[in-house]
Amino acid sequence: MIIDDIFIQAKLDSKAVKLDTEVSESRLLYGIKIIKEIKTQAISIYDTAVGGDRYKELTESQYVEFQKGWRVGVYKVRLDVYRDKLKKIERKIVDELNGKNNPTQLQLLKDNKNRTIKNYFKLTQKLNQHE
Repeated sequence: MIIDDIFIQAKLDSKAVKLDTEVSESRLLYGIKIIKEIKTQAISIYDTAVGGDRYKELTESQYVEFQKGWRVGVYKVRLDVYRDKLKKIERKIVDELNGKNNPTQLQLLKDNKNRTIKNYFKLTQKLNQHE
């Protein structure tokens, strides 16, 4: 699937938030933003959940996830982010258990882990419906 088709799918997606400006058309869904520059017609996809102050453009392997379409690509990229987040939380839990062993901090980490697992599961179900 070519990037132009993905952008058209994003424009037609009723769940994607429309973020058009004078210089670009863009849509946002689950933290994934696709932008088409009006002047150059260049299309780029960004992950707004990583990268700090600036959005991070997707890697080549993440762009490949969009071969089956806009929604499938968004779900797969977001699931990767959730998997990375869960790994970080697990490391923090281990560090906390081996360090200060603060019960409040441990509970916050466990709550964050459970929330992330819940979001991961919901998104996995949506992905299964689209594949």
